[in-house]
Amino acid sequence: MSLETDALAFQQRSPNESVSAFACRYPGQYGEAAAVLRAVRKAEREKAEGEEA
Repeated sequence: MSLETDALAFQQRSPNESVSAFACRYPGQYGEAAAVLRAVRKAEREKAEGEEA
């Protein structure tokens, strides 16, 4: 499973969990995993804001 796919699944399952809770699953890639989840969350926020308009 790719990091991006896992981040999307994590966000759907646990939208209120901390970024650290996800990134800790990837000890050698902590920074990259955190950045991917932040990007997923940002995209979801932007999508939600676009739907409100």
